[in-house]
Amino acid sequence: MLFGKSIKRPVDLAIINRGFWPSYPVLGEGLFRLAEKYATDYDKEVVIISQNRKDISQINERIKRSKKIKIFASWAFSSSYSSISVRILDSVFFMLWCMFFLVRTRPRKIYISTDPPLLIPFTVMIFCKFFKTKYVYHIQDIHPEATAIVTKMNAILISFIRNLDNISLKNAETVITISSEMKRQIYLRTKNKLKRIKIIRNPSVSEKIKSSVKKVPGFCFCGNAGRYQRISLLVDSIRTYHKEGGKLPFVFVGGGKYTNKLTELDNEDNLFNYYGQVDSKTAQEFSYKFEWALLPIDDDVTLYAFPSKASTYVCSNSKILSICGEETVVAKWVKRNKLGLSINPDLKEVVNIFHKIESNQFSNLNFDMDRKTLRAILSYDFFLKSLIRTINR
Repeated sequence: MLFGKSIKRPVDLAIINRGFWPSYPVLGEGLFRLAEKYATDYDKEVVIISQNRKDISQINERIKRSKKIKIFASWAFSSSYSSISVRILDSVFFMLWCMFFLVRTRPRKIYISTDPPLLIPFTVMIFCKFFKTKYVYHIQDIHPEATAIVTKMNAILISFIRNLDNISLKNAETVITISSEMKRQIYLRTKNKLKRIKIIRNPSVSEKIKSSVKKVPGFCFCGNAGRYQRISLLVDSIRTYHKEGGKLPFVFVGGGKYTNKLTELDNEDNLFNYYGQVDSKTAQEFSYKFEWALLPIDDDVTLYAFPSKASTYVCSNSKILSICGEETVVAKWVKRNKLGLSINPDLKEVVNIFHKIESNQFSNLNFDMDRKTLRAILSYDFFLKSLIRTINR
């Protein structure tokens, strides 16, 4: 369905991202603010090409957020719960949707992220080659490597898809990624044949610290309960900890593949509460409320992605407990910035750390360092300035 009034082409900027505001409160919100700022401050024609389960054009008009942004949003019929085949079909549909509106609007510059990966960036690359325009490629996750960690894929297929994506990477005016390890992996994969690559951290949902809020002893988890988050280990560790007499509460918010496991634990454990998917404000309130925030991630995935909820944890002043290998980029980031503790993904070690935290064995460690500088880097203002500098280059 087509939204918005007639477009004067060529437009100045097209922003392509499947997950968008209001359903995606971190990157989606950041990109919506990018569209607003580019349209208002620079008086430019901006279009958003997106997928959503809600009519974001109607939502936008209802709250009068911005009248200078044109939105072309298709219906999304897949989600994190969907099978790989359904996701592929959805990506093909969105690829055709993107190509139609790119041809219609003829943007001078395109911003494209890896949501969804591979097909859409490759489509953008073909369009830019044909119409002699430029694009910025924002790597949120490196695919197909990240997918192959949890899904069996044929080696020949992986090689073919990787080479396809390498073409998109090498032809981008600028590649953006979110961690130093991801940058290294992209360089290795493309054999240093990129025009330019830049690291820009994803912003935090929250931007201001509620200093008056007193932290409650306990743990929160705010984010996707999916294939990469070691949910089975967490569930088993929490169940064991409470059976051994542990008293600290746990709160989980977010949807994903393992919602059934979390719901089951919620039904049997009075000190565990699972609220499912909630809005960004509610998730932010939970991260403010509890002293500790859980940051579990598969070790191999840290080579190709970085957990977005880490930014929100920092800005909520939560102490972070990362559950991953000590040599991963996530564990090093937590320790280098004195944000909390990192523990190996082993049930006994995780249960033991829960007991130690309950008995205040880490009370003498300085986890309450001034996070002002780090919060500034993770703010929407910094994110937007960095993106605009990159796009205007």
